[in-house]
Amino acid sequence: MSESIRDLECLRSAIHATAVEGLFVMPAGANLEAAPESEQAFVRLLATLESTFELIVFDAPPANRYVTALSWLAHMDAVLMVLAEDSDTQNAKLGKRIMAGLGVKIDGVVLNKR
Repeated sequence: MSESIRDLECLRSAIHATAVEGLFVMPAGANLEAAPESEQAFVRLLATLESTFELIVFDAPPANRYVTALSWLAHMDAVLMVLAEDSDTQNAKLGKRIMAGLGVKIDGVVLNKR
């Protein structure tokens, strides 16, 4: 995905069909810190995807580790916070505070075994 954000021409080759009819995947790419080069580039990518797909799900990197993820959140219709089952509550609270400070509403929480 990071490469596609920088070069929308690469977008078509970055999206892959799966064994499930109607489900497509676009890998994040090698360098998440480099993506997007600008928030405007992400907005262009999102607009292009929205013109083709009915539902888009982003599996973003941890918001407390990647600034990139924070810039994406403002453009999401819904945000689910994924927490490890045994996660540190302080980190969860920090993530929630960071997102609230950006005006991002957390719509739900998913507990993950990992």
